[in-house]
Amino acid sequence: MNPDVVQLTQELVKINSITPEGKSEWAKHGGESRLAQWLHQFFSESGWHCDLMLVKENRPNLIARPDTFNPDLPTVAFQAHMDTVDVEGMSIPPFSADIHDNCLWGRGACDVKGTMAAMITAIMKWTQKSKTATFNLIFMATMGEENGTLGSKYFAQHSEPIDMIIIGEPTSLQPVIGHKGLWRFAVETHGVSCHSSMPKEGLNAIEGMLPIINFLKKDLKSSFEQNSENSFSLTQIHGGSAINIIPDLCRVEIDTRFQNGTEIEEFRTRILQKLAEKESEIYQPVFKEIEYAPAFRTVKNSHLLELLQKSLKKYNIKNKTQIAPWYSDAGFISTVVPDAIIWGAGDIRFAHTIDERISLEQLHTAVTVLLQFLSECEDYYGSKQHI
Repeated sequence: MNPDVVQLTQELVKINSITPEGKSEWAKHGGESRLAQWLHQFFSESGWHCDLMLVKENRPNLIARPDTFNPDLPTVAFQAHMDTVDVEGMSIPPFSADIHDNCLWGRGACDVKGTMAAMITAIMKWTQKSKTATFNLIFMATMGEENGTLGSKYFAQHSEPIDMIIIGEPTSLQPVIGHKGLWRFAVETHGVSCHSSMPKEGLNAIEGMLPIINFLKKDLKSSFEQNSENSFSLTQIHGGSAINIIPDLCRVEIDTRFQNGTEIEEFRTRILQKLAEKESEIYQPVFKEIEYAPAFRTVKNSHLLELLQKSLKKYNIKNKTQIAPWYSDAGFISTVVPDAIIWGAGDIRFAHTIDERISLEQLHTAVTVLLQFLSECEDYYGSKQHI
C-alpha cells in the first residue's frame, strides 16, 4: 500500500475523534475508538500486526509492527495521538477536510493528524523500499493526549523496548527537545458550620486555611521559583456557602510548571510535613494530589537528534532546537524511551483554532524528511557506532 499523504490526512480528519471531555454535540459522538479501528484495519491490510490496548472504556492505544519485526534488532518508533480538542466555535466545517489556499482545513489537521499521515506514508514507502532492515520500525497511536496525556501514561506503565522515538506534534518541522512538567494539588481545611451570628459555636475553615496559604506563598512558592523557569500559582480557592454561615470547608488549588531536574518529591514532602505539624489542630488539613506529569528533555548527545538534523540539512531545511511552552505525550514516553524528540508538520499557532489547517507543502516535506531519517537510521544501525 502506497498512500498519498494529502489524501490520507483527509481520511483521518474526516474521522471525529474529539476527546470525550468535550462539551459540544459533536463530542458526544467522538472519542478515539473509530480512528483506532481505522488504523487497525489500515495496518492489518498492509500486512502489519496491530495491538489495541484499552486504556479506558472504548478508548484504546494502538501499536503496529511489521511482520518482519525482529526482537533482536533495535527499535525506532513514530508516535502520534488520536484525539483532538472540541469543535465549539469553529468557523469552518470541522470534518470536511477541504483543500484550498495550499492548506488542508479541519479539526485535527494540524494537531496532529497531518503529522500522523506523514508518518504512516513514510512508513509504507520505507517498508516497500527497504529489504535489509537493520532496525525495527513501529507505529504508535495514543489516546487522551488533549486531556491528561492518559495514553502515554499508560504506555509508560506497560512499555516495551524502544530505542528512539519521534513524538508527533506540530513543530513546523523543527526539533523540540524539551517542555515543562506540571504538578497540581489541593489543600483542604475542615471546620464546623453554624450561623454567623453565633460564630463561637462553629469552626471557621477559611480562618484555618490562612496560615497554610501563608506557608505556600512565602515558603514553598519562593523556593520552587528559585529556578526562574518554574512557576507556582495559587489558582483557585473555594470556601463557604453563604455570607451568614460559618464555613465548614475551605480548599485551595495550586498549579505548578517546572523544568526538568526539579525534585517534585522534595516539595511534596515539605507540604506533608507542614500539614502533619497541624494534625493536632482542629482544622484537620488534608493534602490532595490532582495531577502530575513529568517534564521532558532530550538526552545529551542524542543520536536521534543528530540523525534528524542530518535529514533536515540534506533538504536545506533550516532547523534550530526549541523548548516548547506546551505539554505533550513526550513527558511520560521519555521516562521509558531513552532517546525521544518532538517533531512534525504544521504550525502550532493553528492548532485548536476556529479555522485549523495545515500547509500541504509541509505535509509533503515531512514525508521526505522522515524517509531520509529512516535512511540515516539504517546506516547508523548498520554500522558499529551505535554499539
